[in-house]
Amino acid sequence: MHAVGGAGPRMPCRAHAGSGFCRADADRRACRQPWPCLSALAERLFFGTMNKTGARRAAGKAMPEGECLLQIGAVICDIDGTLLPAGRSAVSARTRLTLLALKSAGVRVALATGRAPQVALAAAEKIPYDALVCAQGAAVLEKGGKPRALHALDEQQMYALVDFCENGEWPLNFVFDEGYFAYVEYERMLRGLPENDMQRPWLFDGEDQNRHLAAMPYGACAFLPESAVHAFGQKYGHLGLCFIPFAPGKWDIYPAGVDKAAAVQGILQGWGLSWQQAAAIGDGAGDVCLLKRADLSAAMEGGSPKAIAAARYTAPPAEEDGAAQFLSQYILRALREEEDGAHHGV
Repeated sequence: MHAVGGAGPRMPCRAHAGSGFCRADADRRACRQPWPCLSALAERLFFGTMNKTGARRAAGKAMPEGECLLQIGAVICDIDGTLLPAGRSAVSARTRLTLLALKSAGVRVALATGRAPQVALAAAEKIPYDALVCAQGAAVLEKGGKPRALHALDEQQMYALVDFCENGEWPLNFVFDEGYFAYVEYERMLRGLPENDMQRPWLFDGEDQNRHLAAMPYGACAFLPESAVHAFGQKYGHLGLCFIPFAPGKWDIYPAGVDKAAAVQGILQGWGLSWQQAAAIGDGAGDVCLLKRADLSAAMEGGSPKAIAAARYTAPPAEEDGAAQFLSQYILRALREEEDGAHHGV
């Protein structure tokens, strides 16, 4: 990112989800409902066909202990490149069943994406979740799309980006609820997106530059070299904008202080949880803030070097359902073993 300018409570049981936590073994066994009834397919997906290599330990980072894993009360997942491989419009059955099993066991699920709100809702339609972080943290939606927290660019920030990109002829779009409006060089931006890029169906010709009159954008996306990012900082550093790379020469742009971790912080507080009770999975530079804060974290194989360096583990790639493998190996398995132990009076 370029800036321009202890032990917590135990896992919530299903009966007490949303209202409290079971601290004592006796209480936990008394109130925990049986492990959710999973189909034979789900059982095989979770425990029978796990990639033998599992999640790779990051160099020099300690392995988690079972007791720690039982305290995980929330999972935060990026969407594109993490739950959803490039070119696919829906998550796999294995990923969906894994998230359903977590929720059935009382674990909250938050999705955190750089997508615009309506674009994120379309992607999340068949993904089990409790909260949705959009536009790199600028918008937080409850299940069903009700806004919970919104942050927008101000006029000075927006006009500075337009002037700078027009002068340099750099493609620029702004992130609104319904998608991305290219205010500068729409055709070049469209040509610069791969055919399978999720933005393409949601990118609109906004060169009349009037969409912001209805509501200010959450952020922006620009195609420009790193030298231009530094030049923007020299001229407009006082505006406090951050440029987050998501591909070579391509940047998400948001106000300083707006990121996925800041948005998730509010969500966790609302759930009565801390970062010590959270697991995070991501693949890009925008996920680094999450991976550094969460007690248990994994970056996807082939993801951003910064994300991999920030995470505790490297999970298999999204094409191999790496997120589902990681969650199964480090959270669902621990919960299953504890459940089996409770049933046997351990």
